[in-house]
Amino acid sequence: MSSSHILLPVLAQVLLTLVMFILLGGRKASAVKAGKVNRKQAALDNRVWPEDVVKVSNDIANQFEIPFIFYVLCFVLFSIHAAGTVAVVLA
Repeated sequence: MSSSHILLPVLAQVLLTLVMFILLGGRKASAVKAGKVNRKQAALDNRVWPEDVVKVSNDIANQFEIPFIFYVLCFVLFSIHAAGTVAVVLA
């Protein structure tokens, strides 16, 4: 297995984050159209959004915490050509 295969799980994680941003945009647009949120309050306080919007927003925040260590580890393994089959499967 090539060392470049370690970039596939990284790409999957990036795509997951992008999908969550798209989902967040759709849910926020739906909440605004339905009149469930005051736009002036939402600009200053994230807690005024409906629960489903806050859940997606929290998920996106989490995508920039622990997965950051995953990104660094994968790029280190890639750069030193140490990404074997075990590392790719675990990633």
